[in-house]
Parts: sequence; C-alpha cells; structure tokens
Amino acid sequence: MPIKLLSMKNVYNTLKFKHIGFLRITLLLLVLIGSGVKGWGQVSYLGLDGGLEGSATIDNTTAQTAPAAGVWRKANATQTIANETSTVRSGANSLRANNSSTTGRRVWSPNFAISSTTTNVTVQFYIRVANITNNQEQQSGIINNAEGISGSYVTGSSANVWTKVTYTKASSTFTTISGLFLHRQIGTGGDMFVDDMAVYTGALDNTAPSAATAAATASPTASTLDVSWTAAAGGVDGGGYIVVRGTTDPTTAPNVNGIYAVNNLVAAGMTVVYRGTGTSFTDVSLTSGTQYFYRIYTYDKAYNYSASSNCNGTTTSSCSAPSTQASALSTSTPTTDGFSASWTAGNGNGTMLVVRPTAQTILAPTSGTSYGDNLAWASAGQINTNNRVFFRAAGTSVGPLTGLTAGTQYTATAYEYNTSGNCYNLTSPVSSSIYTLSTEPTSHAASFTCNASAYNQIDLTFAAASTTSGNGYLILQKTGSAPTGTPTDATAYIV
Repeated sequence: MPIKLLSMKNVYNTLKFKHIGFLRITLLLLVLIGSGVKGWGQVSYLGLDGGLEGSATIDNTTAQTAPAAGVWRKANATQTIANETSTVRSGANSLRANNSSTTGRRVWSPNFAISSTTTNVTVQFYIRVANITNNQEQQSGIINNAEGISGSYVTGSSANVWTKVTYTKASSTFTTISGLFLHRQIGTGGDMFVDDMAVYTGALDNTAPSAATAAATASPTASTLDVSWTAAAGGVDGGGYIVVRGTTDPTTAPNVNGIYAVNNLVAAGMTVVYRGTGTSFTDVSLTSGTQYFYRIYTYDKAYNYSASSNCNGTTTSSCSAPSTQASALSTSTPTTDGFSASWTAGNGNGTMLVVRPTAQTILAPTSGTSYGDNLAWASAGQINTNNRVFFRAAGTSVGPLTGLTAGTQYTATAYEYNTSGNCYNLTSPVSSSIYTLSTEPTSHAASFTCNASAYNQIDLTFAAASTTSGNGYLILQKTGSAPTGTPTDATAYIV
C-alpha cells in the first residue's frame, strides 16, 4: 500500500519539537520498511493498470458516478470505452474512448485507497486521434479528496501522433486517488486513444533516474540464465527496473513515459523479461545453445527511463548424445610426422578423432559446437591448441595424419557424436597412443673391423658416424655368412 514518505529532516523536526519517544520512532521506521518502500522518494499509484497492462478491467456496461478499485469506469451512456490492441503507444494495450455528445463526460482510472497523505499530485498520459478536426477533445484531471481538472480542452497535436497531456493538483490531504479525463465530441466525432497514464506524488517529473551498472549474466543452463546488475546510485524514485532481451542487441530504448509489462515488446525481437525493484532475476524458458543480449533500464515514478546497462550470455546446449561410444581404436603405420588410425563406430551419426601430444592434458569437445577437421596438424580444428580434430564424419579409419613432430608420442581419442545439436558422447572415450618415427641418421660408422681374439670371442671395432643425429648403433650377426637383413623402422630390437 503506498504511503507518504517523510524526509530525514522532517523526522528530525518531529523528534525535536514533538518529543516522540524511542518506541514511536521504532514504530515509524517499521511502518516505512514493512510497506516495501525502497527509499526516501515519491510514490506512483497506477502501475501497470495505467498502461492497460495490469489486471484492471474496463466497465463499458454501466454509467457510474465515481471511480472504483480495479476498473476503468465511464460516467454516461453516450460514452464508449474499450480495450484497444491495434493503436497502442507502449506495451500491448491502450484505452479507446468515444463520446457521441458535445457535453464533456468523465472516464476514471482505477481508484487506489492509501494511508492519509498530504501532497500535490500529478497525472500524465498520452492521447491520439486520427483526425484533428473530427475527434474527441479532453481535459485531464485527478480526484482524491476532491476533483481537480485542468480546465481547458485539448486534442491531439497532429493526426495519428501520440500527444502528452499533464495536470498537477495542488497539495491536499487524501486517502483515495484516481486519474481521470473529461472528453467530448468535436466536429463529427471519432475515437480517442489513451495510453501510459501515470499518477504520482509531486510535480511533473521529466528527469530520468540514474542508470544501473555492472550488468552481468551467470550460471547458464540449457534453458536459463541468471542476470544481475548493481542498483542505480540515485535509487529508483518510486519506480524500478525493466530488462529488455533479444537474440541480437536490443538497442531500441523504451518509450519515454512508456509502461511495459513482462512479455511486452519494446520493438520487434526486443522483449521485456523483468520488471521490478530487485537487482537480479533468472531468465527462463530459453533456447539451448543460444546467445541472449540484455539491456537494463531504471525507471522512476513517471516512467522516465535511464540509459541502459548491457550484458549478454549463452545458454548451454541440450542435445541427445549417441548411447554407444566408438571403440577398439588403434593407431598404426607411423611416419616421422604422422600415423593412421582405425576404430569401430558407435551408434551416432559419426566419429570425431582428436589428437594431442601425450604429454599434454586431454580436453573433451563441447556439445553444441561444430569443429572443423583436417588431416594436417596446422589446419585441423581446435578444441584448444593441443587438442586438434583430424577426423569428424561417418567412418572407421583415417590417415595418414601429417604435420606432427618426429620422435614424439601422440594420443588419439575417439568421440561418437550426433549431428543434431553437435552432441558428443563424452563417457569413457577410447584412446590409443603411438610414437612418430624419429628422423633417420644421415651417416653410418666410418669404419668397421673384426678380430678373433679367442676361440669364443671376436673383437669388433668401428669409428663413430660423421653426424650425431643418431642415438646409438645396431650390429647384426649371422653364422656362416654376412648378414643380409635390414632393421625395420619403428621396431625395437634387443640383444
């Protein structure tokens, strides 16, 4: 329930001159805090109902003599009032009003009952007519302890242009409040559209509040993002915050004095997803694997909007991974810069083979990401610098891979995946390791001699190779004749 706010100075004067005891001070503060007031400022009454975006209904059936809670009312049978969804300034709805009489008739906004308050109050709203000669003209007003009205009829400034009208009623004491307008036909008449009505304490307010800062997203899931920001330095002055979301940056700002509900569009593809006084919320029912952009605006009691604070975030992917992983991976036919591989496919749409130097940490692919593949290390798609994609398709073998470092151990890991959603089976992927061949020495021993030194011993002597690219020497022995075999690359021999 809205209440009158006392300034700190007024509280001090009350204490100084009326000698309120400690208990009464405590009760005063409890009333202010318990009523949900966020700071020392002004009060706005109509809320979403002023923009025809709330729960208030429209009574076009019965002519009334006074406003009532939760309903828009008319005063005479010559009037028609109805909800409008085509000619709208902000949000999804406006009020269409027509009076077939040249006598002014009243339309009242929903009425609000409040604690006794003494202050001046302002009503503001926007009107639109299709023809400035034949339409409706109106006077704006407020009814609280008594009716106050502007006293001059005005119509739209131009055809099919929204025109702002305002009225401020002098300070008085009241316990109920409602906005109103008095309208009548001019010329042959026509409809008048009314939108974005706000009724608030104080004089007309055209000053935008301070902006929120440090907007950020966090904790993404496949369907949610947490969005937060730091409160505006100057507070919200009887208003709050709205958050606008888009799958591209929602750069269109809300209408000045526009009233928006959650799920209203600010512009095509730019949706209001939060409205309130908090500084965080969880955005739900999002699409997996999608980037979303957010703009947070502070608004005050008169729906003046600040500059925006911006952020973006991406939901995680939600997909169906293959249930059977690739298996039986083997690596073979090493060369100095690569090798080949083969495996048994799982039940997905394909297998992705990722290769890394064995000394480096394995990094699994991220579902929702499509990786390029190439048989050359330098051109292969990257999960990161050390984990590269050499094959990504349906198949059971690949090779030769190229561009690897000679004499180095590499590990290949196979992941079964589905193309829909780029969804990878990350459970117990199979791996196989292999060394690439070292570079062959470029020379042999310079000389080689054999001398029998005993009935069971032969001494062998050889000069070192002219290059030092080798790691050692291999000597073959055969009984009865010279050895004719040659060693096979990638094979380790023991004495």
